[in-house]
Amino acid sequence: MITISELLVIDNITFNKLFTASYARMEEGTMPWQNLGVLNSIEEREKALKEVFDSSCGWPNSKVIIWKKDDVPIHIAAGSIFPENPLYIHWNYAVYGPDANNSKSWLYEESYITQTKEYLKNTFGILGYQISCVKDSSLYNYHKNKPNSASFYEITEELSEDGVIAIITYTYK
Repeated sequence: MITISELLVIDNITFNKLFTASYARMEEGTMPWQNLGVLNSIEEREKALKEVFDSSCGWPNSKVIIWKKDDVPIHIAAGSIFPENPLYIHWNYAVYGPDANNSKSWLYEESYITQTKEYLKNTFGILGYQISCVKDSSLYNYHKNKPNSASFYEITEELSEDGVIAIITYTYK
């Protein structure tokens, strides 16, 4: 069973576990480390990202949310709900991990998507989410090719003037 809740404080052990599980993907280009400063080690990167998550817990218009599957933390995301676009949460950072069966297939499960949709709608009154990424990056390609995504979302994309940054918007159906 998937449970979702907002975090006001992030547990270091949980964050470390999810960071470690996500690190290889982040190194493939899904994390813009340069935005967090000059970070030369895994430990510096984890500390800097944890600081972003911690400070997001207290920012106005920011939300830090944790997902658990059968009481195992599987996902923490930090996002912003901007006053000029209050119907969407813009996910800024996320860390993901495996469930109790050592699988990340939960990411594509209907129960995860449906419960996320219901939580976001009922808790924050929003219709979907957005992400920003470099066009044609691994993160972009993942989000543009999610299995069965057309069953759950209407997906639109807006490119920056230079065509480098894509804002992908997912509106739940």
